[in-house]
Amino acid sequence: MVPTCTTDATPYLFASTRRAHAPRITAYRERLLFQSPYEDLVRDSLVQLCRNSVAHGVETPATRAAAGKAEAATLSIHALPSPAPGVVGLAIRDDGKGIDLDAVEARAKQAGLLPGDATPEPTEILNCLFESGFSTTETADAHSGRGVGLDIVKAKVVDEAGGCLEVHTEPGRFCEFRLYLPLCA
Repeated sequence: MVPTCTTDATPYLFASTRRAHAPRITAYRERLLFQSPYEDLVRDSLVQLCRNSVAHGVETPATRAAAGKAEAATLSIHALPSPAPGVVGLAIRDDGKGIDLDAVEARAKQAGLLPGDATPEPTEILNCLFESGFSTTETADAHSGRGVGLDIVKAKVVDEAGGCLEVHTEPGRFCEFRLYLPLCA
């Protein structure tokens, strides 16, 4: 029997996120029910992606207000249309500052992940985020800067489950991580 996978672990995650960062974040989710052997993988990946959004994507209330945004950021988990039979998609999205591709590219070149003289495509730059040890944060704290997190999400979703990851971002507007997983192991 294949277990039912839900995002029911997310109410706790969202509640703890709101307590830690209130009033900075308004979180919402869809109740997602689908058959998958990857319940723990989905939960762990969503937890890491939520933490990543809070640590890297959400601006301070003053910065958001200066940019014409609501002072509280929005963080959401929602279902995506299935790209193929037997595949389920879900996304976590924040309406924060998006990903600074220039900063990621500079750090990736400094780390030797991209050739110094190259002009990489945005997808190549974004893929560097999933490399072990990669971080754009200058100093580590309890939530970021250690270079672990997104590489673990990639290992679980892509390597372990045979799924795929996509990153969609627009500077100043949003960042969305999309996970696509097979319904069967």
